[in-house]
Amino acid sequence: MKLKLAFFSLALLVSGCASNSPVTDYDVNYDFAAVNQFQWQSPAEVSNPLTHEKVKDAIINNLTQKGLYEADPSAIKVTAYNQLIEKPKNTGFSVGIGGGSYGSSGGVGGSVRVPVGGNSEVHQFVRIDFVSSANQKLIWRGEASRAWVDGDNADKKQQIITQLVNDILAKFPPDND
Repeated sequence: MKLKLAFFSLALLVSGCASNSPVTDYDVNYDFAAVNQFQWQSPAEVSNPLTHEKVKDAIINNLTQKGLYEADPSAIKVTAYNQLIEKPKNTGFSVGIGGGSYGSSGGVGGSVRVPVGGNSEVHQFVRIDFVSSANQKLIWRGEASRAWVDGDNADKKQQIITQLVNDILAKFPPDND
């Protein structure tokens, strides 16, 4: 029983340290069931055009797979913002102490973990906004970040962006239940 509890606790701990879950918010009064088209709107400022184009392509592909089509003009405008951010790692100095007994025997154990390397890592942050064309009000927003690869591996970067966008847009359209 103690072994099962230990495994359950470990699984809970590992799942809590997984990649960042997308955060979304939306206008509960908007009729998302009526949305069947969108218009891409480039943001005013783009810090990295190559990465932004990957984000745009991933969003358009995802929305098209959901049955929406791109139209100009449309009742909904979609835009995205992305940037590299530095986030603290989930590693740090820790000390563990435990003890137990079996019959007349007993024991105490301990461990110390010291992080190696830097205390932060680079993440790609993406925010996707859906804006009503009628009144220019934000009706849906989703955002998340994921660890980013440094260097020339464009395929790996595209995979990260595609998965990040898919994770965010998995919550679109929202359930108004």
